[in-house]
Amino acid sequence: MEWKVSALKKKVEIACQASKEEKEELDELRRVHDKIEVRYLDLKAQLFRLSKLIGNCPTCLRPVGKEIEGPKAELQSLLFGVARKMTSAVAARGKKSEVFMENLRAFEHMKGRLEKLLDLKDSVEDRFHSYQTELASESASAKVESELKATINKSQSKLKIIVKALQQTEREKIFLEYCISVLSRAGLPAHLAYQLCPMLNAAAQQYSKMLTGGLLSVKFVLDGTDIDVQVTNIQGGAGLLDQSNGETRLLSIITGFALRQVLAPCNVIVLDEPGTGLDAHNARVFARAMKRIPESFGSVLLTTHSPAIISELEDCHHLQVVKENRVSHIEV
Repeated sequence: MEWKVSALKKKVEIACQASKEEKEELDELRRVHDKIEVRYLDLKAQLFRLSKLIGNCPTCLRPVGKEIEGPKAELQSLLFGVARKMTSAVAARGKKSEVFMENLRAFEHMKGRLEKLLDLKDSVEDRFHSYQTELASESASAKVESELKATINKSQSKLKIIVKALQQTEREKIFLEYCISVLSRAGLPAHLAYQLCPMLNAAAQQYSKMLTGGLLSVKFVLDGTDIDVQVTNIQGGAGLLDQSNGETRLLSIITGFALRQVLAPCNVIVLDEPGTGLDAHNARVFARAMKRIPESFGSVLLTTHSPAIISELEDCHHLQVVKENRVSHIEV
């Protein structure tokens, strides 16, 4: 702010000096113009008097005429030259006046800017003094604030230590509760059942969708230390005894697959007449699902008399057992 004011002051001083010099030049032009104008009027008066000399000379009584032509022409030439000088002086004076007025307006503009900057400087200085006063009053409590911050930081450090200790205690509490629940008399079976139920339900849901499209489902529920099996039939009865033979057969297959997958994983599973009690439609659905079963068990050995199942598994490997005259033999 200070350097801006100083620079503008210097410009105003320069403009003021230039304005004074231009005013002096303008005054000098005005004086020259006035002298030329006086000379012009004097010559014009002489020429007017010379033009009035007509008739006889009052001194020598000789006719006046041709004798005044030379002085008259000379006066006219001088008058013309003076008129040109006066015209040039008027033009120069007018041009100088325009430059002077333009510089005067620029000077007034810079003067106005300087006044605004001075006002702004005063305002800034007032604000600066106000800020200094506020800073002085705030610095008086700086020591107290510093001590308070140190106390807060120390308290925060203690709080972190306490929180960490509480978290460790909570983890130890959870571990002890887990040990008590597992190692008690009924805890271990319940714990194992609790761990198995989600896996059994996930497997049962998978085979329910695969075999029945989700219409028949099995849910394993923890009942104390035991696992209870609940069935759901969207289109039929609510309990196991309310199901048809085919539905009961499918539910038992879903349950068996889930138990085998979770409790006793293997790479070969044997199914003996799984289509018993199934109508042709459900038998075909079951057979189509069997093609995806090897993804879970590796290989499936299936014995059946159901034509529906045999036709659906036509592209699988077949072994046909034929009994003739009480003698059984295998046809590949």
